[in-house]
Amino acid sequence: MEEPQQIEWLVIRAEEADRWWLDEASAPVPRMPHESVSLLSPDALAELRALLDREYKAYGYEPGLLDRAFQIFVLREELPDGRLQLVPRPADRGVSPEICFGLPLVDPEDGGPFAELLEHLIQLRLHRLNSCGYTAVFDELDIEEDIRQQAGEQFVRGAPVHVEQELFAVLRWNPFGDAGGEDETGSASLPD
Repeated sequence: MEEPQQIEWLVIRAEEADRWWLDEASAPVPRMPHESVSLLSPDALAELRALLDREYKAYGYEPGLLDRAFQIFVLREELPDGRLQLVPRPADRGVSPEICFGLPLVDPEDGGPFAELLEHLIQLRLHRLNSCGYTAVFDELDIEEDIRQQAGEQFVRGAPVHVEQELFAVLRWNPFGDAGGEDETGSASLPD
């Protein structure tokens, strides 16, 4: 992955409740072709970290991958039009997680750290499901096919896929569709 220019600030906007999208940046932000850039909100970042620590450590979750997959930005100010200006998290002092936003680090050529995280999450989800004693064995293609189909449906509706949707779709993927449901821990359950 080629070294991107240093990003000094971002301006982001909310299009849905707590779903943030890049509006402006001080330098080009690497992105996959034809994709909008979304950021994890402080709540989504905290929820993701808690879910992975609580539910996926036993299956080999590597916290370092999450840390490497996002550049953390903090709130500098709210602009008069409701957008937010963010700056990179200072390395020399602690920052409250309540103001931290996660910008996925992608490389259009090889996917980058964010793609590595997604692959790791797919493997964790499969390990968890395959250890539940189902008679079927699930693989990467099962998850990737379902997620690609969902993303394609969103694209047809003109709605870009938000990074939060992408991550939680993997962690909550249910091989039995809506009929199976999930319990409060995110585990798939068999349909009745």
